[in-house]
Amino acid sequence: MIPTRVGAIKLGRTQRTERISGSAGDVLEDDPVGRLKVFVYELPSKYNKKILQKDPRCLTHMFAAEIFMHRFLLSSPVRTLNPEEADWFYTPVYTTCDLTPNGLPLPFKSPRMMRSAIQLISSNWPYWNRTEGADHFFVVPHDFGACFHYQEEKAIERGILSLLQRATLVQTFGQKNHVCLKEGSITIPPYAPPQKMQTHLIPEKTPRSIFVYFRGLFYDVGNDPEGGYYARGARAAVWENFKDNPLFDISTEHPTTYYEDMQRAVFCLCPLGWAPWSPRLVEAVIFGCIPVIIADDIVLPFADAIPWEEIGVFVDEKDVPNLDTILTSIPVEVILRKQRLLANPSMKQAMLFPQPAQPGDAFHQVLNGLARKLPHDRVAVYLKPANHGEEYYRAPAVLEVLVKYYLLKSVAASSTSYVSGCAFLESTISGVRSVFSTRNLECDPRKENRLKKGPMWDEIDLEFLGNLSGDPYILQTNVLSQGKGNREQQFYLWFDQTADFHTYSILWNPQHIMNFNDYNAWVWSSATSTSSCSSTSGTSGSNNPWLSEELDKNSQDRLRWVLKNYMIYNYFVDSKRFLHGLPMECTMD
Repeated sequence: MIPTRVGAIKLGRTQRTERISGSAGDVLEDDPVGRLKVFVYELPSKYNKKILQKDPRCLTHMFAAEIFMHRFLLSSPVRTLNPEEADWFYTPVYTTCDLTPNGLPLPFKSPRMMRSAIQLISSNWPYWNRTEGADHFFVVPHDFGACFHYQEEKAIERGILSLLQRATLVQTFGQKNHVCLKEGSITIPPYAPPQKMQTHLIPEKTPRSIFVYFRGLFYDVGNDPEGGYYARGARAAVWENFKDNPLFDISTEHPTTYYEDMQRAVFCLCPLGWAPWSPRLVEAVIFGCIPVIIADDIVLPFADAIPWEEIGVFVDEKDVPNLDTILTSIPVEVILRKQRLLANPSMKQAMLFPQPAQPGDAFHQVLNGLARKLPHDRVAVYLKPANHGEEYYRAPAVLEVLVKYYLLKSVAASSTSYVSGCAFLESTISGVRSVFSTRNLECDPRKENRLKKGPMWDEIDLEFLGNLSGDPYILQTNVLSQGKGNREQQFYLWFDQTADFHTYSILWNPQHIMNFNDYNAWVWSSATSTSSCSSTSGTSGSNNPWLSEELDKNSQDRLRWVLKNYMIYNYFVDSKRFLHGLPMECTMD
């Protein structure tokens, strides 16, 4: 149902188109060919092609612009094989093609990949070093661009990777006065599959019978259980105020007719989520649905070429409770003009990354943006020769691993005594290994061989399996009981372990071995305590609450989330490894 004053004229999709007037229209239709030359670095396939081969889903997710931009440039007429004549240098690194089982990208290895790639090109070519990247551009389509994190608070803390401070960033994220958007960046639309959208077109004469349309999350319970942080509360306000309003067709369900429904709608809500942008912006433009942009200070794609103020409606986040009044008060003639502008083919083309490329598409808009930044100011861009050591390419902080351990009182055959314990850090070129070991153990930090195994060797391991190649670090846990291990579990972590200091803790009580990250955040769980299957005595649980510590509901939910999204190996289900049966764990009453 739509308001009478709008419904009376049947706001369909048969309205004539209108050309964008003034300089914006001229910019939108610019042809960048002949105005610039781009040199594409040839990197080892581990930075791009092998990553894609590992997970082809990257071709269809909303961050896929980095893949298709690379493919486009390889065959583009602007490409030059002579770096000496290049205006721009492009480094093809697929920083978002590392997906969880449910398809969400893990950006935490991205800084290391980027540092590794820059170290490579600066070592093999002279062009990065002469400008520190001022004539280089990178496609960084993460939620918050080169800050490489999906949560704004964490992204702000991290900031743009320091190596990229002089480079031009081509990114989906755009917000005014934000640390993750540097001056001179080119804001692009997220990727939406053109062929898929084409298959869902409906007849042009279909009337727009839906007034306001939205499908998506209103709350993100998994990542924002207390509410209020996700979308800065804007999506929650939409649901709370308009879930029962007949003018609003809104739901968390994503029907198979999603694209068709957008073509039947007058307005499509495009609220911020974790980041200000979303694919709905592209979908709304393609399907002629007027985008209602709810994201304060957003910088929209190709804003110098697309007149967003004329084709969309902007609503401040604080005004969401008045959304129905705002939209129903827009004059019909204004709505009709916005629809005519949206019907302009050049407008739609600029939002897509089609294969093969077409004149005026998003690929060409990126090139137009790069061309408008030429010529480079040679005084400002070129630097005096610099000799950067390996530290220049490393993370700003190293890992801090704090192993917090508790000594158990156990019952020996004839007497009661405390078990000795030792914790130490071992740093290697491949990462950091933290080992917690107990029982019949000698620890002397003054000796070269600090650990001496006794006849009964129990051990809890935390190991970071990484290297300097740009591959992601993997955290591996293991439990050894009476000298026997083979209880490995492996995880990707959801943050860059090298970007800041972190605390890793172990709690071992008679029921569990619990591992924590940064004290309060539940991370993962090893096998149930197996050390000699000992019982405890002589220690009061009231004086030592850790002895009976269990997981509360929030921690259990957190554990399930980690196991579902980040565990990559679990010995407990590896029947191929244990042909004669899985290890028998000690069950404690």
